[in-house]
Amino acid sequence: MIIKKKLLYVGLAGWMLLSGITLVGCRKNGMILETTEQNTGSQNDTAYAEDAVVGSVTERDQEDTEAIIDTEAIKDTGICVFVCGAVKQEGVYELPIGARINDALLAAGGFAENAAEQVVNLADFIEDGQRIYFPTEEEVQEQPERWQDPETETNGQTMEAGVVNINTAGKEELMSLSGIGEAKAENIITYRETQGAFEKTEDIMNVNGIGENLFQKIKNDICVGR
Repeated sequence: MIIKKKLLYVGLAGWMLLSGITLVGCRKNGMILETTEQNTGSQNDTAYAEDAVVGSVTERDQEDTEAIIDTEAIKDTGICVFVCGAVKQEGVYELPIGARINDALLAAGGFAENAAEQVVNLADFIEDGQRIYFPTEEEVQEQPERWQDPETETNGQTMEAGVVNINTAGKEELMSLSGIGEAKAENIITYRETQGAFEKTEDIMNVNGIGENLFQKIKNDICVGR
């Protein structure tokens, strides 16, 4: 009888031990399952964040592409010109391709009161980056040979409206050239007085303060006479 009770106690203890192990195992399994679920949720959040970043980059790339297309469209449909001299509002204006000098004049507000209105050929076509200069009546009177009728040909060439003659231009007219301030304009005049007239436009690079880079900017806007 005593032996049977001992066996019963041993059996109960063993059962409780096994049950405890099973419960612990369930808890551990529960922790593992919970950790797995947390990891899965974290992976989903990471994937969502990556999708958001990719989506943001894609939208930004699309906006940049559209901006480039818009810029190219402007280049294909418009030109920019600098209108100066005897006009109401000097400045840089954007005009459609195929525009004429009259269009540039209208964009600048029309002639100033002292403008020599009959000198420049308003029907002439203009090009991108062109500088269009309208002279005053006083300038035409002082240099009539320069501002002759634009249809009159001299030495097989047509006088180009707005080109500055670096052999005869005064300080104010020289300063209308891009990059030529008061000091450089005075240097040009001093060079003419001491060295004589310029034989070719490239000779302006002999003037103190005027180098290759500046010459490239103004070479299409200057001449040495006809």
